[in-house]
Amino acid sequence: MADAPQTDRSAVFNSEPDDPELLQEAALLEGYWDGDSQTRARLRREHPELASLFDCLDALGQSPGMAKRPAEPGAKQSEPAPGASGLTLLYAERPGESAAKPPRQFGRYELLDEIGRGGMGVVYRAVHVELKRVVAVKMILSGYLADAEQIRRFQQEARTAARIRHPNIVSVFDYGEAEGHHYFAMDYIAGTSLQQLIQQGPLPPEPAVRLVATIARAVAHLHEHGIIHRDLKPSNVLLDEHGQPHVSDFGLAKWLQESEPRTLSGAVLGTPSYMAPEQAQGLVSAITPRTDIYSLGAILYALLTGRPPFVGENPIDIILQVLESEPPSPRQLRPEIPRDVELICLKCLEKDPARRYASAQELAEDLERVLRGESPNIAPYSLVERVSRWFRREPALALHLLGLTAVAGIVQVTRIVNSEVQRSVSSWVLGVMLIWLGLVLFLRWLARFPAWARYLPGSWCLLDVMLLTLILWLANDQLTPLVVAYPAFVVGSGLWGQRPLIWLTTWASVLAYSALITEYALRAGGWHALSRPHHHLLFLVLVVLTGGATAWQVARLQMLNRYCQGHSASRVASTKA
Repeated sequence: MADAPQTDRSAVFNSEPDDPELLQEAALLEGYWDGDSQTRARLRREHPELASLFDCLDALGQSPGMAKRPAEPGAKQSEPAPGASGLTLLYAERPGESAAKPPRQFGRYELLDEIGRGGMGVVYRAVHVELKRVVAVKMILSGYLADAEQIRRFQQEARTAARIRHPNIVSVFDYGEAEGHHYFAMDYIAGTSLQQLIQQGPLPPEPAVRLVATIARAVAHLHEHGIIHRDLKPSNVLLDEHGQPHVSDFGLAKWLQESEPRTLSGAVLGTPSYMAPEQAQGLVSAITPRTDIYSLGAILYALLTGRPPFVGENPIDIILQVLESEPPSPRQLRPEIPRDVELICLKCLEKDPARRYASAQELAEDLERVLRGESPNIAPYSLVERVSRWFRREPALALHLLGLTAVAGIVQVTRIVNSEVQRSVSSWVLGVMLIWLGLVLFLRWLARFPAWARYLPGSWCLLDVMLLTLILWLANDQLTPLVVAYPAFVVGSGLWGQRPLIWLTTWASVLAYSALITEYALRAGGWHALSRPHHHLLFLVLVVLTGGATAWQVARLQMLNRYCQGHSASRVASTKA
């Protein structure tokens, strides 16, 4: 923008905090503000997470006579300095950061201090001036920069919470707009949250069950009034001074009778560690009260074990686990957890919504039965169900065991029906496979120890390649269909999400197969003994291409992970106050 107003950088950026991330972000915005069109285009490409702030700068640059705006709710407005762009508003000191701040007038309220902040909202402890009542005031974090959709969702949250009256649900009793900021006032819970409680360590089973039973009753009340919360998690359950839980934050709540044309198909709304599989898939039409039941089970799991059912380095990793894996058994993490409590927790966490509790009321009743010393109204898992859950929980180990068992069975049947097969050879092959099985189980056992766990992926992949090569050499049949296991091992190595490991497996497979063919040719009298030598070259090319394609897909996922982390998972996880 050649006609952008000239500004004094010291005036514009003089309120940068000492936070390194904010300092870096401020430097990027300063470069965008002073840069030409090419510089701005480059910064937009390199930092898509700052797109909304770049848009604000563009708008500011087109408005030399920018209207005055408050730097923070309740702050005294003043005329901007000559030539000032107002960029200081983006980095104004956050409420509560300096000690002993005096109350600030904001409409009918005095804001005392900040008590919560998330991706969309900020919450203050406040006093209603006329009633002298301590309340919690929530407002949109972006303030007067909020767009129509943010305001609509904020209003929807206020309306949803205002219609509900329950002793364990935070009530909203006022909504308005002051100084350009939309806000609503709600009950102030002078306590802590379940998240802060979990951070201190897991709870004994009885108080954990009692808390979730109370929360389930409150959620059942929501469902009776046609509301699905969709964001139940420990940080959205507040504990008062008596230890009673209160469900809060209805920013993602959905009315059962309400269709959601505004919600894009495939949009993921919620918090990955506590969202149900159908929610993680973005299947809006599949969201039902049983979606909240999954989240209640995840909260119970976290209270019992001190961690959510699934943990990972980034939201994408967690969502993949939610969709594909089974969580570790609670009793595996804490053996003192009663088996009945574990069954209730795992029933809530079923992948198939039809296998969960039909209602939050049923869940609360089963939890209360356990508190009375009675058995819950659910049947233990059958053998088939236990095997199925174990397969999803340990897919790598299960596939190895299944594959080794299948191949061993084929070798044994072949030896019985085909008298030409040398019994000594098949015995050697079966012996190697038994060794293979033992080593696989040993490596899986080593994975329990952090000091050895980092060596597990490479050791496992190399072990597979070497023992397969040994079996092919013993069988003296390098043309067997078993050679397809090489590219299968390459693809399987991609499940670890490490590109160096993929290439290690790829080149180990290439070298092993090349050694097999070379040894076979030399023993047969030379390369001319191979009827179609070009077939072996094509196979090696196939292995390399498989490794390249797998590494490329893993690289794409890693870039997506970094993108999500750059956005603080704002597109995947709801971290609202």
